[in-house]
Amino acid sequence: MTPAEKALLRDASELPEELATRFRQIARLEENWNGYGAPPVDPDCIADAIRIIKIGLAMDLPAPDVALGGDGGIRVEWWDIDRWELSIDLIPGVQNTYALDLFHSDGAIETSNGAIENDDQIRRIIGLMV
Repeated sequence: MTPAEKALLRDASELPEELATRFRQIARLEENWNGYGAPPVDPDCIADAIRIIKIGLAMDLPAPDVALGGDGGIRVEWWDIDRWELSIDLIPGVQNTYALDLFHSDGAIETSNGAIENDDQIRRIIGLMV
């Protein structure tokens, strides 16, 4: 394991145990982990996901779902079924993006999406939800 991978796993250990375990499993995936030729999950995507999840948890969001893409990327998803849904896509070599739906009591849905520039932007996006 490289020093960078060890650092990632140290960062993951600061997450709730279920998420920390999930990231340890993700970091160990090898080429073709899905049986369809998927590359290993990109370490930068893992680091970004851990950092973003830590921001969300610090802002009182519940633990998110973490899904893997066949492109070496990760999707982090939070939702409150009646109020909002946030998906963050972390894809190797591509700028991280988000999609946020806010559900209003009158049935309207306010949607925003775009590139993620920095952690302050993530905090602003999450601030719309909490």
